[in-house]
Amino acid sequence: ILSSAMTNTADAVLVTDTDEEVIYANRSATLLFERSQDEFLGRRLLQVPGADRIAEILSERERFTTKEILQESLLISGRSRKEIPVEVKLVPIQSRRGELEYFVIILRDLRLEKKNELARAALEERLAISQRYDAFGTISGTV
Repeated sequence: ILSSAMTNTADAVLVTDTDEEVIYANRSATLLFERSQDEFLGRRLLQVPGADRIAEILSERERFTTKEILQESLLISGRSRKEIPVEVKLVPIQSRRGELEYFVIILRDLRLEKKNELARAALEERLAISQRYDAFGTISGTV
């Protein structure tokens, strides 16, 4: 079930060890970063083009002293070097002894949400203009 969930989710999922070496990358991660599995697995995040900002966050170990999930919005880039807005959740995984063992990194592509926000803003602007014309027509009709 877990394998199917990781394969079929739209969110990109990476798992690294504490040395930031990628030990798992789902299909969505390869699509988001425009990289093959081979370009992820066994490499440190700093060696994966576009993932450098995530590696910087992971290197700030003092931010992971608790079991809390760290969430940030940032820009990454794929092979095309085009900036992609993403929401990143960094989940520290601890051993039974409480030692940090892995990071699960979940990336949600925000391009569609940003596109929808822009479309909604444009529609709201058109509605406001239409309402102004309607009000103007009502006023001029009464004169």
